[in-house]
Amino acid sequence: MKGIYEPPDMIKAIVEGRKTQTRRLHGLKEINQEPDKWERIENIAEGNYMTFHRPDYPIKMVKPKYHVGEVVFVQEAWAVIKLHDSLEPSEIPAYGRLPRWYKLDDPSPMDTQCNPWPEGNKGKWRSPLFMPEWAARDHRRIKDVRAQRLQEITPEDCIAEGIGRYTFARGCLSENPPDKRWKFIELWDSIHKDYPWDLNPWILRYVFEQVK
Repeated sequence: MKGIYEPPDMIKAIVEGRKTQTRRLHGLKEINQEPDKWERIENIAEGNYMTFHRPDYPIKMVKPKYHVGEVVFVQEAWAVIKLHDSLEPSEIPAYGRLPRWYKLDDPSPMDTQCNPWPEGNKGKWRSPLFMPEWAARDHRRIKDVRAQRLQEITPEDCIAEGIGRYTFARGCLSENPPDKRWKFIELWDSIHKDYPWDLNPWILRYVFEQVK
């Protein structure tokens, strides 16, 4: 099972059910060297591939990292008991995988055995990038995958991306700024410095839902 990573504030939005979309650049590096020269032939995955074309180049097939119907787990900062701090995630024995702590709601442990654990027993925080599926507490199902230009995002999409209705951007706090995309633009540019908003790169938009 694949993991999906988001910055901490976006993980919080996922857990709270406010974030149901994410935009990614997976597989689009070549296309985004000159994004204006490319056109999409299909913006919905056909046979798990997206198809792009430009007049002076053969058709290019891009395979999304996640596919419709696939279940993924949300990666976040986590910890187990400090006894296993020297072990890699793959080396932690089954009996050592509980309790689990999540930095998002630190310091409360998730202890499915309902046993009390003494304060100070928590081990080191571990990177979400190396979180195994067994350590995850949140799973999402991919509902839709589409190829778009980044600037096609709507104000409603920004809210589905986890941007709050009240946003502070461009020096002002407002419920309805002239363009609700301001906060999303700031967030995107802070993460994707090589593919900023003004470049208007191609992205893959994933829509997901919580697995009950």
